[in-house]
Amino acid sequence: MALFDDSIKGEFPEHNGPEDIETALDAMRDLKRPECDGIALSPVSKAPAQVIILLQVGLRRTIELAEAAIREINLRNLVSTALLSRGTLETACLLWDVMNAIEEVVASGDRAEVKRLLETLSKSLLGGKAKEVMIDETIEARNVITIIQRLSKKFDVPLFGFFERLSEYAHPNYHGMMATYTEAGAEGGIKAFCDGRASSERALLITAIGTVATSCSIIIESFKIAAARLESLAALAERAVFEAGTWPKEIEYPVRRS
Repeated sequence: MALFDDSIKGEFPEHNGPEDIETALDAMRDLKRPECDGIALSPVSKAPAQVIILLQVGLRRTIELAEAAIREINLRNLVSTALLSRGTLETACLLWDVMNAIEEVVASGDRAEVKRLLETLSKSLLGGKAKEVMIDETIEARNVITIIQRLSKKFDVPLFGFFERLSEYAHPNYHGMMATYTEAGAEGGIKAFCDGRASSERALLITAIGTVATSCSIIIESFKIAAARLESLAALAERAVFEAGTWPKEIEYPVRRS
């Protein structure tokens, strides 16, 4: 379990700071489950199980990335910090986007929307880009940049701003190269190299810490949405199967849930 150094906690005590991240990570670890019983969630629809699977793998990925980011922040390694922090945001936004789609489908009560949601879940869980490693060439991964932009606009939050600032360091751009590994200026024609420009450090670390804190909050919120909507989603998906005339004869409809 990674923890922030006291020097980082002392230097960055702002809201959504290191201690907030540590508290959120404790809560996230408590959300981990060892398995998913798909039949118990729904005997005929795979949608509820896919939601749980997406949440659990996304949770584990975010914890891993956040803990790695903490270690790199402690070392004040700017580029690796940016890459890892950005990864937490990408993962969290993917989950949040799907959970918002679930809320919309349940609110609509439209069984036709279940098919579209299943496609979104399939792309989120199984999608890829490189054909030589895709498990199914017909399932293309979703565009996470589009997702982050959509969520930023929908909820009026600076998610894409975080993404863009971190990307300047994550990519071999000026900030990820010159502004990190050289000292400012070139007095007397001499350009000095370094392993992290001090004047670049604070702004990047503030962005990274804020990003990781936000990502952790989004993951926790995604679990809350699922807890509130999963049973309704299962019932709607099951109604879609029943009304399509493909309900298994050996299974009672509607499914009784305690």
